[in-house]
Amino acid sequence: MSVLPTTTGRCCSRQPVNSTARADFDRALTIAPEYRLAFVGRGLLRLEQRDARGALSDCSRAIELDATEIDAYLCRARAAIALRDYRTAIADLDVVIARDPDNADAYRERGRAHQALRDVAEARADYQRAAELYRTQRRTEDLAEVEKLLAALR
Repeated sequence: MSVLPTTTGRCCSRQPVNSTARADFDRALTIAPEYRLAFVGRGLLRLEQRDARGALSDCSRAIELDATEIDAYLCRARAAIALRDYRTAIADLDVVIARDPDNADAYRERGRAHQALRDVAEARADYQRAAELYRTQRRTEDLAEVEKLLAALR
């Protein structure tokens, strides 16, 4: 019996990437080509490695396999932002927020997309909501980051 790797919540963490992670995800997908979490994990890894197109592809496949996979939408939105496809990112982040209204990362990322589109009012509203959630969740590093983003809007 083999053990397949999972994303184990890496979407929001800042942990260093294991040098064998890509091979592990590739192997998992060879064994189980419909394993959506391996697509999400590999997508996150690709995003960290600055392969936004690969991340977009992997996360899209994960969503095809399971349209309720919130981490896949968040990862795909981050990839879309990296590719400057801000409207696609906003659409994916709207899905995340509708399903998980306390997802501070989704508000922060949607704020970034709105800011890139020069929609300052929407960006500010999203950053403020992200700040509220980060404060409640005691995520001080993320709170400091979003406060800087808010200050830059003024």
